[in-house]
Amino acid sequence: VADALRDAGVGATPLPKGIFKAEIRSPEFGFVGEVNDVVDGPILESLAAKSIPVLTSLGVAKNGQVLNINADVAARDLVQRLQPMRVLFASAKGGWLDDETNEIVSVVDLANDYQDLASLDYNGRQGTLLKLNEIKVILDKI
Repeated sequence: VADALRDAGVGATPLPKGIFKAEIRSPEFGFVGEVNDVVDGPILESLAAKSIPVLTSLGVAKNGQVLNINADVAARDLVQRLQPMRVLFASAKGGWLDDETNEIVSVVDLANDYQDLASLDYNGRQGTLLKLNEIKVILDKI
């Protein structure tokens, strides 16, 4: 992603690991981690240089082991640390899909729509419910 941005003439700084300090969530999940700290120095340096920091959702344990972090959870922890004025949520689908029409919802107002969206059946799509909940946490805190 950083290379594509630079090829388009946009400053970008790849930060593939080291932003999220983590610990193993539970041994039965393998190398899946929970964030216990966010290192914001490299991000702030990138921004000060007018360069877009390009992150991964990889954490590093105290022993140096690289751990997979859920991207929605990593985004929440990053926003809580940086306290930005704005947050942009992007998805490969192009937005939030309506379950009935399978079309992208033009506007989602979580202040008014959260309860209805959270009450939908996400069987087989628990990641979508997690994303909704993490976005709600982020928006409630900024």
